[in-house]
Amino acid sequence: MAHRILWFDNDLDFLPPYADALRDEGHRVTAVGTLADADRELAASRYDLLILDVMIPTHSEVEEQQYPPEATNKGTETGLLYYRTWRDRLTKAGTAVLILTVRPDSNIRQMFKDAGAPAAAISTKLDLRNVNDFITKVEQVLNPTASVHVRGSRKP
Repeated sequence: MAHRILWFDNDLDFLPPYADALRDEGHRVTAVGTLADADRELAASRYDLLILDVMIPTHSEVEEQQYPPEATNKGTETGLLYYRTWRDRLTKAGTAVLILTVRPDSNIRQMFKDAGAPAAAISTKLDLRNVNDFITKVEQVLNPTASVHVRGSRKP
């Protein structure tokens, strides 16, 4: 089943092999790299999944006011504040969330759990560097009660 996926990550150079694999599975992927673009997309369109990075810099005075350094631990937890801000609207819209971070520390996982994110929806980019593992995780988040089988074999 094709899903609409919004991928919000400040490192857009990281995405192509993974976004391409999602497209190969039939999903429609929109990638954005700024808070303003993510806000605009979520306000304008319905998505089945939001893939959310954790460390996101601000790019304007407006973003800096909405996501101030003191509330985001100087940008290292902007995704957490973003999740808290959008959580109720995402839940109401039926949008699943996959938090994907380079941070391997358990502290960030716990903060997201405390904010209401399911533990299974929080992964590191290192854990999912293999494209097959990534696709499997996405399918698990999109269909948490289904048995997931990944087609084909992809290289990392």
